[in-house]
Amino acid sequence: MSDWEDVTFSEKSVSRPEEGMIVVGYQVAALKGETRFAAVCTSVYRRKGHDDWSVVQHAQVATAT
Repeated sequence: MSDWEDVTFSEKSVSRPEEGMIVVGYQVAALKGETRFAAVCTSVYRRKGHDDWSVVQHAQVATAT
């Protein structure tokens, strides 16, 4: 599997709905040769300890390129 040649993040949003939880949302557009990919993504992180965070949920929905 090769890396994307170009990746752009936009519409970034970070919220903390409660102590020990972070929700990140963003749009991504990527390019590799003639292949284009775009998606809307969200990730939820939960703090397990001091400076120790883990992803508890991630979703990406492909959008039109």
